[in-house]
Amino acid sequence: QGARMHTGVSVEAAPVETDLCAATTPTQTAAYAPNQYPSVYTILDHALASLRSLEDDCVIILDGLDPVLDSMDTTESLGWLIGRLPANVHLILISRAFPHVGLSRMRMEGRLLELPASNLAFTPMETASYCQVAGIDVTVDQAQVIHQRTNGWCMALRLFSYAWDTLNPSSQNVESPYLWKAFYHAVYDYLYDEVFRHMPSTLQSFAVVASCLDEFSDSLMAFVLRWTLDDAKYCLATLIDQDIVAQTRTDEAGRGFYAVPALVRDALRGRGSLAAGYRQKDVMARAHSWYLQQQDYDRAIRCAASAGLWDLTADVVLQRWRILHAQDQLSLLHNWTALLPESYIDSHPKLCIISALPSFLMGKQELAFSRLRKAQEALWDADDQTTGLFYAIRCLCHSYSNPQQAASDAARALELLPESEYHFKAMALQVIGGARAFCQPAEACDLFHQSVKQLQWTGYSSPLLSACSNAAFISAYAGFISQASQYSQMAHDLMDHLDQQDRPMLVFSEAADAYAAFVTTDLDSARRLIPDLISHLDPFQTPSVIAGSLVLAAQAAHLGGEPDQETDAARRAFREDPAWAMRAFPPLTLLSHWIKQGIVYPARTLDSLNDQGDCPMTTLLSTAVRFAADNQDYPEMLQGLASCRDAFDQCPLPLIYLGILSAAIFEASGDQPHAEASLAAAFSVAQSQGIISPFSLDMNLIKAPWERLSRKDKTSWAARILKSTPVSAPTRNSDDLLRLLSDRELEVIRLAAAGLTTQEIASRLFVSRDTAKKHLGNVYAKLGVHTKLQAVGTLRQAGLL
Repeated sequence: QGARMHTGVSVEAAPVETDLCAATTPTQTAAYAPNQYPSVYTILDHALASLRSLEDDCVIILDGLDPVLDSMDTTESLGWLIGRLPANVHLILISRAFPHVGLSRMRMEGRLLELPASNLAFTPMETASYCQVAGIDVTVDQAQVIHQRTNGWCMALRLFSYAWDTLNPSSQNVESPYLWKAFYHAVYDYLYDEVFRHMPSTLQSFAVVASCLDEFSDSLMAFVLRWTLDDAKYCLATLIDQDIVAQTRTDEAGRGFYAVPALVRDALRGRGSLAAGYRQKDVMARAHSWYLQQQDYDRAIRCAASAGLWDLTADVVLQRWRILHAQDQLSLLHNWTALLPESYIDSHPKLCIISALPSFLMGKQELAFSRLRKAQEALWDADDQTTGLFYAIRCLCHSYSNPQQAASDAARALELLPESEYHFKAMALQVIGGARAFCQPAEACDLFHQSVKQLQWTGYSSPLLSACSNAAFISAYAGFISQASQYSQMAHDLMDHLDQQDRPMLVFSEAADAYAAFVTTDLDSARRLIPDLISHLDPFQTPSVIAGSLVLAAQAAHLGGEPDQETDAARRAFREDPAWAMRAFPPLTLLSHWIKQGIVYPARTLDSLNDQGDCPMTTLLSTAVRFAADNQDYPEMLQGLASCRDAFDQCPLPLIYLGILSAAIFEASGDQPHAEASLAAAFSVAQSQGIISPFSLDMNLIKAPWERLSRKDKTSWAARILKSTPVSAPTRNSDDLLRLLSDRELEVIRLAAAGLTTQEIASRLFVSRDTAKKHLGNVYAKLGVHTKLQAVGTLRQAGLL
């Protein structure tokens, strides 16, 4: 019945019950002289004869074999019996561990049912039912707690019921520490009477010390107990054989680590440690020393902290925090400092400093700044290096919300930190560069370049990866395309040697790759990169990369004829950070369209730009917003643009944007010569970097001055780009094009517009590459264009894509 309840296996009752202990008949027993007994094999042989005489099947149940198996003679006789059982006999074994006594044949024949401890344990539902029957009034959640604490062990549940009944009714609460103290004492008494009392003293000591540790190995136990390794191995093997410990893992050196079951561990910790003369603090302190020797710092810290050895815990934190910073393992540093009491951290200024940034990144901003304030109060007697570290950490925290304060702290850190602090000096340079990235992009690029050079001296891969990714992003948005590509390649090369957890650092580099591909009109690469980039964005990225990436995605969706995706990406970008969305230099045509659709609000965008400070970049982008919003105060706008032209001498993309915007305003005001001059200057800058798309996307605003420039010099950069621009293709209506193109030709050009290569189109349509190429050539000829870009533009204008 017990087996049926716990395993769901229904065992049909045998028609005849045979007691092996009384298998011999009274007559047979009387044949022996007083004080003379038959051998066990004689008794078993008579029992087998009785079993063979049965006409029906029968079942032998062997329950609780663990103590029986301690005897070699008993094990051998049991094996002798099982090997000779007749075919009509079935066997049920109920035990924590099963003997090697020839069970394989019975398993194969389906005559054996094994019920290990896992089958006999109560389920959470059965635990709740037991509590109800025992008169213990608990909720479902409390029953779950009881199940976890007792491991579903039937004996433990009975002892829990005993502990419950011994308490005063007012103390009968699952959350009561008195209840669990009484329970663990009862469990320990049971273990001692039934298990440990029968053990040698060495095994008892080994088990008690092992219970103090979350996990242990033979070498760790030898170190803690001051035993030889052979003695520790013997005790461990004995406890494994008795199923008292279980293996949890194997480390890189091949050592097996084991643990005492939670119920046994808690019972021994509650009473056994004192009884055996071992203090948990002493055990944990020696385990801490052993883990330090193995350079397993995480477990060393946890051993010390679990015993309340705060000085030992803090020593390891103070020794290892720089390496964790350098390896970008700030979450681990946060976990380590979280083991220390708040009062202990507050009384140690250096711990306050080094724990602030991890706390900040874990979402505990108030705690981070509180610790920085406590550290600042103690800086009056600190050395320059500690003070410099304080400003370096504080500037990193401020960089997420207060760039100007962050830049000020970073400058102070650079003054105080010694030359040996390459890592934190490089981080301070990046913070200043980030603060200047909006208004002074050329200077920001230079600062990031210096940061990369400093980090290359340290050999720290994670910070260098971050610096390269940031440098790639700033370089791309300043228009230094080749430089952005170099930094991005460095970041991807570093990524090959780091864990996947460092991949979020590549988001800035991925944004640079996508943006560089887009502005140089490598649209196939841009469309391939942008979806991955958007999927990698998360709230922990800075507003600059989020807003800039979304503006890029909106432009790509516009070119791909996906208005819903365009609208969604543009709305998200300007909701995230309007100033940085503008810093991505959206085309004036699209900006005007988004304003009319209510996606972009000019007043809010201008306020956000003004918050960045009074600088040439603010003037340029504010003028773009006003022009896109149909503000016709052209003289004032041109005067503002003229005042900021010199500031962008070293920044290609702002100069190109300035040239296009100036040309559009001059053309709208009727000043054709200045419109051509502005546009010519923009083309001159663009040619050096291979930048094309800004001109193509704003073709409707600058088409007239562009065509005049192209006629004056038909071999110029402007003339060559004009030939490949989609909107220069002849405009056709959809009916004309449907009559002009065959169904197959229309299918081919639509696949080409989706970004497929000629080979991919051929594979999709099950034709040869030459056939697909011929269809594309026919499309170009019928439409009167020369490139795929022009053909796609013509069909998109006609509404066929």
